[in-house]
Amino acid sequence: MASKLVQKVIDVLNKSRNVEIVDVNFDERSAYNLLLKTYLNDKSITIMLKVLENVDTLNKQEACDLLLLSNTTSAVPLITGYRSNKDILHKGVVYKRYGINVISIATLRDVLMKRKMPKYYSEKGGIYARIKGSKLRELREKYNLSLGDIALLLGTSRKTIYEYEREEIETTEIKAKKLEAIFGETIFETINIFDKKHLMDMMNKILMKEYEERHIFRKNDSLYNVYRMFKSQGYNVARLKRSSFNAVAYKKERGSSYNTKLSGYLIKILQGFQDVKAHIEKMKVLTDAFKTDIALIIQDKDREILNVVQCSK
Repeated sequence: MASKLVQKVIDVLNKSRNVEIVDVNFDERSAYNLLLKTYLNDKSITIMLKVLENVDTLNKQEACDLLLLSNTTSAVPLITGYRSNKDILHKGVVYKRYGINVISIATLRDVLMKRKMPKYYSEKGGIYARIKGSKLRELREKYNLSLGDIALLLGTSRKTIYEYEREEIETTEIKAKKLEAIFGETIFETINIFDKKHLMDMMNKILMKEYEERHIFRKNDSLYNVYRMFKSQGYNVARLKRSSFNAVAYKKERGSSYNTKLSGYLIKILQGFQDVKAHIEKMKVLTDAFKTDIALIIQDKDREILNVVQCSK
């Protein structure tokens, strides 16, 4: 079922000239299924897309991998699917899971093929939109309408309209559509689903325990020698559990927050020298997409490091 859904998304994306599919993984347990490159306002964007029938099946391990990969690279995590445990995913609405943006496949099509960003977001209690206060005030004055006039048309209070114009509160989807019907044009902020700001804040919440465990390496650990090598060079190392990479190594300024942009490596481990050339060629493609260096580490059967091949961005 998962592979069929991933293939369906691929078929949708193949109709767009704006999207390049860099890497594909049909494994439903993988942190991401598709690595995509696209452009927005002439800026290159790399997307790690997780495809799920039910977006509530995303687990902590997958989410933690996505966030670690995102904060070590230029890639943006994004989840798409058909439904949650409670309802179908509505077109044009942004949801959140572990702080990661979630959209329907129909919304994904609009974003990548029509460059149409969503304007609604889901939070406890319903679906909301952020009003451009200055635009609302401009249109109200243009049509010579008072705060009371708009309040009457919208079925709310004068104080609420005043707060809309000051951008102190958001409005519900129903009232948003009423406002658009009144003025005949949109007055709402679109949501940039590729904005990574505050993504890593989720590590301070429900993913903190998972995040901390990723940084613990013991002597009998298969990654222990890799951990020691990067640690000696001043890097923090975190293991990945649901990725084709084994770990990330990163540096950040002391005292910086979790949402600070990191610099470092994606780490891929090979046992022996078999197929090294093929792996190097693939890593060159991935390092270009992720805009991050990749360390291809070759170990023997005793996990001793035989060689390190660096693929630079």
